[in-house]
Amino acid sequence: MELVKTVTNRGVQCIVWNNFKYRRQRVMTTGNISWRCTVKNCVATLQANSDANEIVFIRDEHKHERESEQCIENHIIRNSCKRTAAEDLTTQPRKIIRKELCKSNANHIQKRNINSVRISIYRERRKLLPRLPRSTDEALVQLHELNILSNRHEKFCYVDLDNKMVFFTCETNLNFLCNNSNTILADGTFYVSPKHFYQMY
Repeated sequence: MELVKTVTNRGVQCIVWNNFKYRRQRVMTTGNISWRCTVKNCVATLQANSDANEIVFIRDEHKHERESEQCIENHIIRNSCKRTAAEDLTTQPRKIIRKELCKSNANHIQKRNINSVRISIYRERRKLLPRLPRSTDEALVQLHELNILSNRHEKFCYVDLDNKMVFFTCETNLNFLCNNSNTILADGTFYVSPKHFYQMY
C-alpha cells in the first residue's frame, strides 16, 4: 500500500497509510523517521525512510477504527487546495479544486465535500490577506503597504496619501503615455467606484 504525504488541519506534516493518518514524531539515529497516529491516546506508530515513501517498521495497534476512503480523499484534496491557494492568491478556488481533483485519484468526493474545500480555501487566504478596510484612510494605507506587481514584476499600484488617490499602472505604461501623447483625455464614473472612494477614472 502506498504512503501518501499530506498535512494535518493545523498544517503539521503527516502521512496516510492503510486509511490511518500519522504525524511526524522524530528522526531516528538510523536516519529513518518515526510517525505516530494523529488520534490522541493512540499508540500506533510506524517508521519510514527519510523520503517517507517506504515503511521500515510498523506497530499497527490502533485503538480506533480506520477512516473511510471518502474522509481520507477529502482530507488530502482539502489540504492540497489550501496549500495551492496560499501560494497563488489570484487563481479562483474552482480552478484550484478542479486542478487538484485531476491530479488525484479521488473517486469518493461528493458535492458537499467540494463546498467544504471551497470554504477552507477562503479561510486560508483570509489568514494571509489584510482585513477589509473600514475607512478611506485604512484602504489607502493597506494599498500602500501591499507589494502589487504586474506580470512583468513592475510596481503596479501607486498611492497618493495626501490627495487620497490610487493609481493602478506601471512605469512602462507611464513612459509610453508621456512620450507618445500630446493630449490625455480621461472619463470618470461614479457608478462603479469601490467602497470608500468617490470616483474612478
